[in-house]
Amino acid sequence: MQIRVARRRAALPSIRSRLATAPGMIGRMDLQGVGAVGGAGVAAAGVIAAVLVGRWNLKAVNRTAEAGMTQADASYRAALDAVKTQGENERLQWKRTVQRETYATFLNSVMTLTEHAVGLMRVDPMDWDAFQQQAATHRPLEADVRHKLLLVKLEGPESVAAAAQRLHDRARERSDTIAENFRWHHAYRVIERKGASYPDQYRRVQQLLPEARTRYSTLHAAEPDDPVMAVLSELRALLATMEIPVYHLPALCQESPYESLGITKQNLDEQIEHFLTAAREAVNPATPGAGT
Repeated sequence: MQIRVARRRAALPSIRSRLATAPGMIGRMDLQGVGAVGGAGVAAAGVIAAVLVGRWNLKAVNRTAEAGMTQADASYRAALDAVKTQGENERLQWKRTVQRETYATFLNSVMTLTEHAVGLMRVDPMDWDAFQQQAATHRPLEADVRHKLLLVKLEGPESVAAAAQRLHDRARERSDTIAENFRWHHAYRVIERKGASYPDQYRRVQQLLPEARTRYSTLHAAEPDDPVMAVLSELRALLATMEIPVYHLPALCQESPYESLGITKQNLDEQIEHFLTAAREAVNPATPGAGT
């Protein structure tokens, strides 16, 4: 018993020394925990800051990328518009080139037709065969003008097509008048020559022709019992007796077309100028889009 008491007393200083050192150890342990927690907080704050910076950088990158895409899109659209504009300009230039060639070809065919018709005025009025040959070569030229007119109408615009139609009509009118002038002179030359051999018939023809000329333009509406029909019937019989082909009768029943020659020439020249004006406006438009 005494031995156990003595042992306990001997152990008291050791226990007291341990108790005396325990608070320092606890304090050091608390500081280490606080440091660890603080370090963890700093690390967390650094991570958050890094995330924020990363997001800000990402936004900046996105804004830069969007600006680049916008600029690229604008450049692409500008290039596309430039290509479209260039393509449209080239199309218009090509179209006007085609129009210019079409107009020039049509005008050239009209001039060829009228010059060929004027050639009839140099044929001897008594040379009917030469007139027939000239007329035979004239018909293909008339057909060519009609074909060229269709091409002008196809290319347009309407102002040029209308001017071309009027020019075509005046050119045909000019040609027809020249041909009528030849037929008229030929018919009267023939009947004058035959008059020496058939004086009575010639005098009667001269008596009947004034009435026939007066009513000739309305013959298509004359009734069978109209007096002018009897006049025409007698004229046919007289021409047959004088051995004059009956196809000369229409020319004999018309007034001389000589005065009409000057009128048709003036009308043709006017329509040529109108056509040239319309054609120039189409191929050299004052405003964009004209002549298309």
